[in-house]
Amino acid sequence: MKSFDSSLDEFAGKDVADRYRCLMRLGSGGMGVVYLAEDSISQKNVILKALKPPALAKERIFREANILSQLNHPHIVTIFDFGVWQEITYIVMEYLEGEDLKQILTKAGALSTERIMDILAEIMEALEVAHNAGIIHRDLKPANIFCVMKPGQDEYIKILDFGLAKSFIHQEDSLIDSEITGTPHYMSPEQILGRTLISVQSDIYSLGVILYEMLTGVVPMTGETTMAIFLEHIYKPAPRFDKASCKHDPLRKRLQEVSLTCLQKDPADRYDSIRSLRLAINSILPLKGWPEKLQLCHHSRIKPNQKRSRNYSAATRELSTYRNLSFVVLEDTDLPVDYAITPMLKMLHYRIESYPFRSWRKFKQLDYPHIIILNSGENNNLTIISALQNTEHWNTIPIVVCGPADDQDYMDRALEAGASEYLAYPFDPRELPLKLENIVT
Repeated sequence: MKSFDSSLDEFAGKDVADRYRCLMRLGSGGMGVVYLAEDSISQKNVILKALKPPALAKERIFREANILSQLNHPHIVTIFDFGVWQEITYIVMEYLEGEDLKQILTKAGALSTERIMDILAEIMEALEVAHNAGIIHRDLKPANIFCVMKPGQDEYIKILDFGLAKSFIHQEDSLIDSEITGTPHYMSPEQILGRTLISVQSDIYSLGVILYEMLTGVVPMTGETTMAIFLEHIYKPAPRFDKASCKHDPLRKRLQEVSLTCLQKDPADRYDSIRSLRLAINSILPLKGWPEKLQLCHHSRIKPNQKRSRNYSAATRELSTYRNLSFVVLEDTDLPVDYAITPMLKMLHYRIESYPFRSWRKFKQLDYPHIIILNSGENNNLTIISALQNTEHWNTIPIVVCGPADDQDYMDRALEAGASEYLAYPFDPRELPLKLENIVT
């Protein structure tokens, strides 16, 4: 971003494509800069995004912008134009007045049930249209849900920023880039794991996070670091609501169950489509007094998809190829999630046997691993190192100790006791594989 940010800033006061006068910079993101602009033909304000992506990304942006510009749905932001000007890719979309759902939740906390249903109805309507057109948003979050406010009119929803959207209709898009993309609090486990096949159920997971947040005022995964949030999405069930908050509103309690179904770790355990989600909500609504968009039909509760899709199974098989290294881990079970190394290693697809710290004597019954890892927070029993090094056939296996980054004394004692490496909290997933693989090479 910094390498081209200054060139994009020069758009202020200029006419992009001889049509769009950039009036003022509104913000910037990972791909470019956003301007308030005036369309010289319509004389209306528009939003112009100035991007400078690589050549391959530019081709994909054009393809997705073309698809989205054809959706033409009242609850999806309208794309008016896109192209290239002075080597800069630009996208022009409608200008909206109001505030996004993130701003609303920051001020109000949990929303009323009636307002939640109004917002949810319009989000689902927009997502169903996008999914039917073969588009997965991949970055649903309150900041991308805009509540348009106009005097004398009810608020209505616009879904913004399909910048990470992907098409699953085109064969070449069936294998989506494995890079981690999205916003940590709202990302599905399969996005975090970099799975190559992302389905509509990834959007359903993100919508489940948003529904949970509208009901409670907080997100379900609340780790203090990005990696902690990632690990909670992958391993930690979403907390159930405080019973008192649902005591006088049975519908709210039922909506909790809907959100928790959306938040299942395995896509096959979520609703298999927005239609299934809509039908599940229909089944718990009273017949009157709720948005007509939700009152399409009334069936018994629709269960989430019980059959794993062929594509998801293929992705699972693809990810079942583990790295060559194998580990035995001794780890306390009550560590904070971002201090625990077992889930981190699982996320990186190593072969791993993990045991409570007190079970180290069971090692003799195991196949010899490449590395032994000791992790019991700040009070590792370093005598285990000498005990293992005095055990036949185990005395040649490298031992890694995990502990605090700021405890130099403990680090020195671990290395003096015979540890091959010291890993400091929190673990960096980019550096961890290199450190571990270097130990055995």
